[in-house]
Amino acid sequence: MESWKIKINSSNWRPGFDVFIFKQKSDGTVDVLSADKIKNYEEGAEIDIKPSIYFDPEIAQEMATALNEIGINPKKEFVEGKLEAQTEHLNDLRKLLKLTPQK
Repeated sequence: MESWKIKINSSNWRPGFDVFIFKQKSDGTVDVLSADKIKNYEEGAEIDIKPSIYFDPEIAQEMATALNEIGINPKKEFVEGKLEAQTEHLNDLRKLLKLTPQK
C-alpha cells in the first residue's frame, strides 16, 4: 500500500528539526515532497534530498500543541490503552482470587 510517511530528524547544521515527507511507490520509485512540488526518484538513484520543511524548536512545540488541541496525540492514546489493559488485568486477577473491586 502506498502511503505518505514522515521522518523527523534533528537538523545537523541549525537548531531544530528537518521534516522529510515521502512515499515509497509500488513501481520502486520514491516521491519526496519538497517545498514547492513532489519530486520522483528512481530506485537506487543517487539523490540529494532536502527536507520537506524545517521547524525551529519553538515552532515544533507550537505544532505539537496544535495537533494535540485537535485530538492528535499518539502518546495519549498509548497511555490510555496501557491503563485500560492494566485495569482489565487487575479485574481478571480479582475474579481469579474472588476479590471484590475496590471503590
